[in-house]
Amino acid sequence: MVPHRTHDSDGLKFAGEPTVDELLDLLERLDAEFEAQRLRLMQVLEWFEMAVTEQVAAERRGDELAGRLAAAEEQLGRVTAELTALEHTKLFRAARPVRRVYARVRRVRG
Repeated sequence: MVPHRTHDSDGLKFAGEPTVDELLDLLERLDAEFEAQRLRLMQVLEWFEMAVTEQVAAERRGDELAGRLAAAEEQLGRVTAELTALEHTKLFRAARPVRRVYARVRRVRG
């Protein structure tokens, strides 16, 4: 035997079997709740889409910056090698006393 449904478990307050008007009212309430939930879901999906878009943009900026950093490090390596080669020339070593005098003059004159 199937137990008689009282509608207490689903929060519906019907005295006995619901009438057509009560069912229509219930349908309108459920429809309004569904619409509110649908709008909320659309808002959450929009936030999610914005977050994903921002994450992709940040990753692209990160990739771009990593490429620029690699290029700068490469250029720094070339300049450092060139400076090291210059410092090892006879002319650079011979001009060391002149550079020291010039540095002292610059400090005195400010």
